[in-house]
Amino acid sequence: MMENESICPNLSLKKRLIGFAVCCVVAMCFTTLSLFMLFKKQYAVFAVCFSLSNVIALASTMFLVGPKKQFKKMLHPSRLVSFCVFVGAMIGTLICAFTIKNTALIIVLCIVQWLAFIWYSLSFVPCAQKCVKSLCQRMLGV
Repeated sequence: MMENESICPNLSLKKRLIGFAVCCVVAMCFTTLSLFMLFKKQYAVFAVCFSLSNVIALASTMFLVGPKKQFKKMLHPSRLVSFCVFVGAMIGTLICAFTIKNTALIIVLCIVQWLAFIWYSLSFVPCAQKCVKSLCQRMLGV
């Protein structure tokens, strides 16, 4: 897992884990800030902070596996659709926030962004997507 392709190959495992954790905390701070901006009805700032938090959370894994390996994993067939939906929703969120300024659409796109990120993340856990899909089917009676 920890190859010489990490962002900082000279960092020890402990320091890379710290870098990963710091990025995750920063991402959570931006998410929290985005929620405050949502309640203050500053939708453009909300969209930027929310999208930035997701980018930072995604980038945090580069401390663990390195950028090259991370990009390879992003483009793997099991993740490609969710990654493209994630990026598309992020771009759509920012476009809506700065041009269309449609609050409902911004919130819907942020929800899509969040769901795509979760689905993408689940693809790294063996059988997780299958279990979640099965659970949703049972809950919906399908």
